[in-house]
Amino acid sequence: MDDRIQPPGAARESVRGSRRAHPWFWAVLLGIAVVPATMAILLVGQAVFSAVTGGELGKPAVTCDEAVRFLGTPLPEAAHDRKCLEENSWLDAGYDIRFRITRTALDDWLATAFPAIADPWYATDLCDDGVDACGNLQFGDQPHGRALAADMTAVYEDDGTVLVHVHPFDV
Repeated sequence: MDDRIQPPGAARESVRGSRRAHPWFWAVLLGIAVVPATMAILLVGQAVFSAVTGGELGKPAVTCDEAVRFLGTPLPEAAHDRKCLEENSWLDAGYDIRFRITRTALDDWLATAFPAIADPWYATDLCDDGVDACGNLQFGDQPHGRALAADMTAVYEDDGTVLVHVHPFDV
């Protein structure tokens, strides 16, 4: 404002500032709009990537050879529809191994691969819904880079096969 005396009737400038918002207001408003949109785009991108690569959301597909090395024993020869995923967390390393096999071949494989595991290896009353048999296999002391235990589930299918899910982990 000018310090000179204004002639009578002259318009005075307003002492108040303009009613424009602070720059930080626009930054916050932009953040509120951009962050959810970015998260939605990333989620859709991850879902598309998982669908294309065959992995589950957040779980990279790996070769079953890598998962079997970690488990410490080969999968049964009769296993088919094999699918292996990496399932690491901040606490432990693990894999998700799934395959189909006949019930007799599963029992033979468990007896050969894990002779120290008690028979039967499973319980039926503690399983999640939709699971026919479940159990935890303890392997004891193992070299670094090998599983110390594995959770295992079996779902009996109508065609006489069993969908087996083995989750070996090291902690």
